[in-house]
Amino acid sequence: MFASKSDYKAVFFVDAGSDYGLSHFIRSLEIARCFSFENNEILFLLQETDKVNKLITEKGYNHLTVYKRDVEDEIAGRNPLILITDLRENNTINWKKLRRENIFIVSIDDLSRSYLESDIVFNPNLFSEDIKYEYVPEEVPIYRGTKYFIFRMVI
Repeated sequence: MFASKSDYKAVFFVDAGSDYGLSHFIRSLEIARCFSFENNEILFLLQETDKVNKLITEKGYNHLTVYKRDVEDEIAGRNPLILITDLRENNTINWKKLRRENIFIVSIDDLSRSYLESDIVFNPNLFSEDIKYEYVPEEVPIYRGTKYFIFRMVI
């Protein structure tokens, strides 16, 4: 399904393609399934959709292919209540611009290598409790460790 409406309750920006990031995508699909929103109120923004396009459509979600240089405008133009990012590299997003739009930002981050001006950061990986998040403002809560691991349903 092609995304055309402007008001989505949740927007997922996921770094997933044919050769990378499928676990990020599957994790995001599971989070979307847990929302009480209707499927058509959720939008997935992806940089490449050839392998995941069919799965998104089968699950009934809207999707749009975007270039990283356009992602802030695409997100702000959709007016979501919440943005969930699950990316390999977060440093290409203009976080300050999105924060000015009053979008609640949730970052799922595995590496702690880039700036995250989010409302909440999750790192559900084993042994992530000791990871230092030097690029996250002090006031942002960071939830680390396996108690935040996201189990997925069978696809």
